[in-house]
Amino acid sequence: MKIILPALAALSLLTLAACETGPGYGPPPPPGYGQPGPAPIFERIQNLRERIRVGEANGSLAPGEARRVVSELNDIEAQANRMRSDGRMSPNDRRILDDRLNHLNETVRWLKHN
Repeated sequence: MKIILPALAALSLLTLAACETGPGYGPPPPPGYGQPGPAPIFERIQNLRERIRVGEANGSLAPGEARRVVSELNDIEAQANRMRSDGRMSPNDRRILDDRLNHLNETVRWLKHN
């Protein structure tokens, strides 16, 4: 009995302390945290346009190569604008544009490193 009472007292103090400080994880994360999702189409287009500009400026893309990929990128952007003309883009439209952007991204990577 002499051992049980101090043990229960210590346990109750630990439980009380844990309740006062909360779970210890801090504030909840902002909405959407950890679930970034894919970048919007037009953001991807601008990022790729910047990669092409930097590649041409530093010489890793020849001027002719840069013109060719910019032309393709302009075509993708025009298609995106047509697909979005009704105010929204369907998941199928987005998949088509993502596939084209993925292919162009790989082309730019290949051209910059060869």
